[in-house]
Amino acid sequence: MKLGCGFLLKFNQDTFAVTAKHLIKFIKSDEMEGVSLDNGIKNWMLFNLNKPSENVVVDKLLNENKNE
Repeated sequence: MKLGCGFLLKFNQDTFAVTAKHLIKFIKSDEMEGVSLDNGIKNWMLFNLNKPSENVVVDKLLNENKNE
């Protein structure tokens, strides 16, 4: 499944993928207990629609909330 929108933000040596957290609530599987990338989501990638081979893989959420 591919959906959503977001953008990349470069700050010092870090790159942040910014997207709407409520999208995870929308696509989460039954085994997911909250808004977290622990289980249920194989990967979360952002890519340019014109260059899909150039992508960024999200490895953690800064505002993760397993109770949400």
